Amino acid sequence: MKRKDIILPWLLLITALLITIFSSLSFKLDADYIAEKEFESTGKVISERITSHLRTYAQLLRSGAAFFSGSDLVTREQWKTYVDQTKVFENFPGIQGFGFSLSMQKNHLARHIQKISSEGFPDYKVWPEGERDTYSAIIFLEPFSDRNLRAFGYDMFSEPMRREAMERARDMDIAALTGKITLVQETGKDVQAGALMYVPLYRKGAQILTIEQRRNALIGWVYSPYRMGDLISGIVDIRELKKDKLFNLDIYDGSQISPESLLFEYNFHEHLDRPAQIRFSQTMHVDFNDRLWTIILARENGNSFSEYTNAWIALFSGVIISILIFYLAKSQINIRYNTQRIAERVTLKLEESTESLNVIAKSTGDVLYRLQYDTMQYDYLSPAFTSLTGYSMQEINDLGFNNIVEQVKYPGQPKLAVKDQNKSRKEGQTGQWSGEFKIRTKAGETKWIYDQSYPWKDNSGNIIGSVGVMQDRTDLKQAENELTQIHKRLTNTLEDMTDGFVSLDENWIYTYVNKKAGEMFGRKPTDLVGKHIWTEFPDAVDQPFYKRYYKAFETQRIVIFEDYYQPWDRWFENRVIPSMDGLAIFFQDITERIQAKEELEDSTHKLEEAQRIAHIGSWALDITNNQLTWSDEIYRMFGLEPQEFKATYESFLENIHPDDRELVNIAYTESLESKTPYDIAHRLQLKDGTIKWVRENCETIYSDDGVAIRSTGTVQDITARKLAEDAREKALIEAKAANQVKDQFIANISHEIRTPLNNLVGFADHLKHRYNDLIEEADMNIFGFMENSSNRLMSTVDSILNMSQLEAGSLNLRPEKLDLNALATSVVQGLKGSADNKNLELLYEAPQEKIWVFADEYSIHQALINLTDNAIKYTTKGTVELKLGSTNEQVILSVIDTGIGISDEYQAQIFEPYTQESEGYTKQFQGVGLGLALVKKYLEASDVELELVSKKDVGSTFTLTFLRYEESASV
Repeated sequence: MKRKDIILPWLLLITALLITIFSSLSFKLDADYIAEKEFESTGKVISERITSHLRTYAQLLRSGAAFFSGSDLVTREQWKTYVDQTKVFENFPGIQGFGFSLSMQKNHLARHIQKISSEGFPDYKVWPEGERDTYSAIIFLEPFSDRNLRAFGYDMFSEPMRREAMERARDMDIAALTGKITLVQETGKDVQAGALMYVPLYRKGAQILTIEQRRNALIGWVYSPYRMGDLISGIVDIRELKKDKLFNLDIYDGSQISPESLLFEYNFHEHLDRPAQIRFSQTMHVDFNDRLWTIILARENGNSFSEYTNAWIALFSGVIISILIFYLAKSQINIRYNTQRIAERVTLKLEESTESLNVIAKSTGDVLYRLQYDTMQYDYLSPAFTSLTGYSMQEINDLGFNNIVEQVKYPGQPKLAVKDQNKSRKEGQTGQWSGEFKIRTKAGETKWIYDQSYPWKDNSGNIIGSVGVMQDRTDLKQAENELTQIHKRLTNTLEDMTDGFVSLDENWIYTYVNKKAGEMFGRKPTDLVGKHIWTEFPDAVDQPFYKRYYKAFETQRIVIFEDYYQPWDRWFENRVIPSMDGLAIFFQDITERIQAKEELEDSTHKLEEAQRIAHIGSWALDITNNQLTWSDEIYRMFGLEPQEFKATYESFLENIHPDDRELVNIAYTESLESKTPYDIAHRLQLKDGTIKWVRENCETIYSDDGVAIRSTGTVQDITARKLAEDAREKALIEAKAANQVKDQFIANISHEIRTPLNNLVGFADHLKHRYNDLIEEADMNIFGFMENSSNRLMSTVDSILNMSQLEAGSLNLRPEKLDLNALATSVVQGLKGSADNKNLELLYEAPQEKIWVFADEYSIHQALINLTDNAIKYTTKGTVELKLGSTNEQVILSVIDTGIGISDEYQAQIFEPYTQESEGYTKQFQGVGLGLALVKKYLEASDVELELVSKKDVGSTFTLTFLRYEESASV
């Protein structure tokens, strides 16, 4: 045998093995690339689903707030009905509850607890207890059962983490998330990290353009608590992750990765601390209204055989084929070498051939066989057959191979019967055959065998049988099934996406269209698969979509863009991921977002117009970079152009009036130190010398560690108002001076009238007594008329003087402990004669004890005299009655008459000075209309409430309400 004949089979073997290794590595690299892209896609899907669900949950809370705004009063039953009809817990997985928390000041706390207790919750309280300026209380929470009952009445505003989110929602009118917390609903079992989302509810119709307005208009918060395990399980299909046990998912609050900030975790291994265990990993961020979540998704190294199926198949098949080529080549050389002796050594050759097959079979592990068609008996089966099936060659020949075959598959006829396949072999209809068998082994196991056979011919070229190789493909079949499941999961993920997704091959043919894409196209996905994109959508040719798709494919770079598709009148965001095989395209309809952006720009324009009209500008200072931003109105207010202004805090101070710069700087500095807003008025000095007055307010945002980050505020031109205030102050000074002149004049007039009146009364009385015996009885009435007229005039002067003193605040009042029962008794006794003269019954009803109040005795005495005297004056028949009673906190005194009453029209002005009802008091009764005005003033001076109830021609009731005096009260 020549040397080259020995070397040739080895060269063929080495070449075939090199080709096999190269092919296997190529398959492995392709598998790695596909797995990495699938992993990245999974991460994006998880991140986007979390973002999308958070936005959806925020919109749900907005709808709850809208429900409150649309109703004058929302009851607990109405809230439950709303939540049930909305089907919150069916449509929004992971929500622990849906509720409302009321905001209140401390002076309203007692009344709030009393109100909720009266609704059937006698043990209700706002907790945790303790005195605070502001409280909140959870009053509605559905479902109102089980662990949610633990949150009833809880003051979330008392806890710093919740309070920060509630204040951010209130001040910025946004949906705000808390950081990591433990919900009060937790029972101690299966405790999960928690978070809450808040949306503010403002008073209907209130202005909420500024932070101050929002705070003043706040009613409370519509909110939802989330147990993070339940929430993420509802958003991300954790069951699918668990099926693929190689995934690890962690979610952290903020950017810090630590156990304290861990919100959620799903780990196949409890501790994944060795980098060698991680095949892929990616870190993503979800930023929801300034609340950052960090998502870490990792995939561990898996089963190399299942993941690199094609690579292993290529390797195993290549090795087998290489060995077969080697032995076939060597066999051919041996046959040629021994041709001259083949006749005499047939038997020996057969043994050598059989031994060669055994060697090949042992080296490959596959089953080699030779089948004779005339007897349909195997004359050779390698030992691997027994290991594979449990049968020996003799047993299988006696039993018949057909009897252990359950199913046969080969291209074109997947369920071809074994007998038909053997018939095809015998009749020579095929030169070779390949296919798969599903067999039942001697032990009862099911296995899949791949069979590839070639014709066995005699010296005349007739096919007398077949030789072939059987390969155990059971593990490969299982791998194919697992690959099918992976493909199914990937398909389900794509189908569940809120984005549209399509894939195109290099010829622009649709290879996949998900359900969402079909909905957007208005077509069935199956109707598009296999169709050319530009044939199906010819209107898109030469449009931006068309050009950018081609650019992505040509450059093999990812392209992300937004554009308007005119035929549908819609905006779309596209993410185009290219490969040499085509494009993967994710897209979503962003028309509403674009419209919202345009509406925001329009609102911004309207806000600027409103600022211009109202002369109010807004500003913001980036403290870190000392960068100041002004609205257009502030530039107009300061008389500057943007290019003239350096946009720094120092430049701002330069435009303040020199006398006010220190005031403004101190106000801002102290605001930063105390972390409180400020509101001041100061002057500007424009470059042309003009002086303006402005009102400026400011609030500052701080980082978690207390560092000032950003200050925002407004500036309002109040020059006109300031001038008006100065003018008003000047007028007030002049009015006070005039009032003092008036008071002095009234005092002088009072003195000038009182002196001659006292003289007249004195002289009349003197004449009456001196000439009493000489004057006839009829003439004595003259002295009575003189006395009555003088007293009436004196009373009028006293009333005018007292009214003047009360209006000027110069009446000397001395509040003291006063027995109201004794005072009312003295008034009734003093006026009993006037009632008797008119045949009226004057009654007084009171308890037999002292009733103490704290008031000025003179004022209360005068008020009671005026009210009782008026009741007698305007009552022609019936009764005048005083009733005195008390409660634990109040004393109530009523003056009741059956007189002429007061019309509804006149009751609105009855306490005005110098007024009387024209049809009643002015025509029939004396007086200048100061009595009830003085009563009102006297009672107001002693903090006594006065209430009138009257009906024309029926009577009137004046009710005085005092605070009851307590002996222990400090005065």
